[in-house]
Amino acid sequence: MAQQDRWIAGRYALQEQLGAGAMGRVWRAVDQKLERVVAVKELLLPSHLDDKQAEDARRRARREARIAARLHHPNAITVHDVVEHDGQPWLIMEYLPSKSLSAVIAESGPLTVANVVRIGSQLATALTSAHRASVLHRDIKPGNVLLGDDGTVKITDFGISRALDDVNATATGRYAGTPAYFAPEVARGAEGSYPSDVFSLGATLYSAVEGMPPFGLTDNPIAQMYRAAAGTVRPPERAGVLTPLLARMLALDPAVRPTMAECAEQLTQLDRHASPAPTMMVGLGDLLTSQVSLPPSAPEAGRRRRRWTVATVAAALAVLVVIGGGTFLYLDHQKSSAVAAGPSTSGSPAKTSDAAKTTTSAPKTTTGQPSPPALPASGRPLVSQASNLCLDVPNKATDNGTGITVFDCNGGENQRFDFTAAGEIRVYVTKCLQPKEAGTQAGTPLEIFDCNGGAAQKWTLRANGVIAGTQSGLCFDVFNADTAFGTPIIIWTCAGAANQLWRQG
Repeated sequence: MAQQDRWIAGRYALQEQLGAGAMGRVWRAVDQKLERVVAVKELLLPSHLDDKQAEDARRRARREARIAARLHHPNAITVHDVVEHDGQPWLIMEYLPSKSLSAVIAESGPLTVANVVRIGSQLATALTSAHRASVLHRDIKPGNVLLGDDGTVKITDFGISRALDDVNATATGRYAGTPAYFAPEVARGAEGSYPSDVFSLGATLYSAVEGMPPFGLTDNPIAQMYRAAAGTVRPPERAGVLTPLLARMLALDPAVRPTMAECAEQLTQLDRHASPAPTMMVGLGDLLTSQVSLPPSAPEAGRRRRRWTVATVAAALAVLVVIGGGTFLYLDHQKSSAVAAGPSTSGSPAKTSDAAKTTTSAPKTTTGQPSPPALPASGRPLVSQASNLCLDVPNKATDNGTGITVFDCNGGENQRFDFTAAGEIRVYVTKCLQPKEAGTQAGTPLEIFDCNGGAAQKWTLRANGVIAGTQSGLCFDVFNADTAFGTPIIIWTCAGAANQLWRQG
């Protein structure tokens, strides 16, 4: 750029180019009038556009910039001004010394669950504010998430680049941007919406914790768009306690997804829960075998909202359905005993009904000398002091790897547990409780497995009511302190909280 062109609108002095993409370049600049550092984004119009299309693109960009300028939130980059220079629109924005989330993933690989939860909580809070102001983002992706040098997380580029890309797509039949984070309905041609923003945020968080987008990556843009339109999500392997929320956010049906406000609330709760614990968590990926589409929960008044947990995924009847070319698992909530009806104005929690068992492959476990002969199946219920719900093996399943939940106490054999002299907790005489795959990380779910005398199957019921693992030192914990039927049990740092206290019934 020539020296005389380094001034934009006679006010902004460009200093350094910070980045570039298909739809624009970003510069660090100085606002000479207010004597402050700003970020200036040069929006690049595709060269093949005719005059009418170029003007349409500029008009859309100005409109989206004006909309974005209405939003003021500590976790969103502020748009200060929109100016014209040499026939191109330029955005004047808040400057944040930072790296994009996409750059961090490329340089360092997947982030820990705790870090992704912290980032997601801040993003969802900003996007909730935007949605309440009737502002859609329409282009949530790791490249539009800035991680500040001071630890601040901010979302940028509210719909502005997509406004240009929409014109480009109309003119050429293809998008310049990647569809890897598009909601399936958007990839099929629908307009962006609040639920599509939720999907894109879920895809962004998935990418952060897994290291790649939920549809995978390909150099073929047509194949990438096809994958997005099909909506078939790769099962997460590292997402740990974030898995249930991601499953809802990435649901194929937009009506099933939570609102952005619900996402913000759950991520904030997860962030609080995770803060005292180790940052590395164990994944729950094998609980999901394909894209999970959960039963709809309508937001209208007078209709019951259902809360869907990891246990729902593990225990519900899976029926393969093909919708719009995308194969996913549909969880038949009419036939699941691990489904919980959450707080509502129209009814009590759902009770047990019959369901088919979900079989999982046998996980790894530690080995040791065989345990003493099994005790008779005359165990007692373990009751959560927080909810008065009982420890439960869903659907009376006996398969190795079946996750443990809490459910309405019913005295069934799947709710009767024996503490052996060897320190095991037995159910069905021959099955013992252990962390998934004998893991020792905070956030690992609890499962049943053949009793083998391994260290991972040894527990202590302490006087204060916590049940601590001999190997891990972590305690039984009702995930997220939830009181809904079907809430999974994980191991977590022993804190003596009510959701970690148990009594024998």
